[in-house]
Amino acid sequence: AYEGSITTQLPVFIKVIVIVLIGHFIWLAVLYLIAGLISGKNPWQVLKNYGPAYLTAVGTMSSAATLPVALKSAKKSDVLREDIVDFAIPLCANIHLCGSVLTEVFFVMTVSQILYGQLPSVSSMILFILLL
Repeated sequence: AYEGSITTQLPVFIKVIVIVLIGHFIWLAVLYLIAGLISGKNPWQVLKNYGPAYLTAVGTMSSAATLPVALKSAKKSDVLREDIVDFAIPLCANIHLCGSVLTEVFFVMTVSQILYGQLPSVSSMILFILLL
């Protein structure tokens, strides 16, 4: 039921969304750095074309909606082979869910803080993450 608390809760969720987006970009930077080190290629060559796919992913939170944009963006890169792109992106779009886990964990922690005045215990959070 409406309790008139949107003005106090909305700023909290906006801060959490900003934190989640920063967390996503840090996680992506780590992944691209590792991939660049392993492949010996410059990850910036992939990232410079991938902006529309990231914006679509963040805006829709949907792997299915992001898939065509991700395929189109990845095919623009000179360092990625087209056959690998056609195989890996559809496969990994459905099995690589680190971004959604990161987002859900932050939102669960925020809701717990708002409703109960405390964060869940570490063991509860680990169980929650494992069950995702």
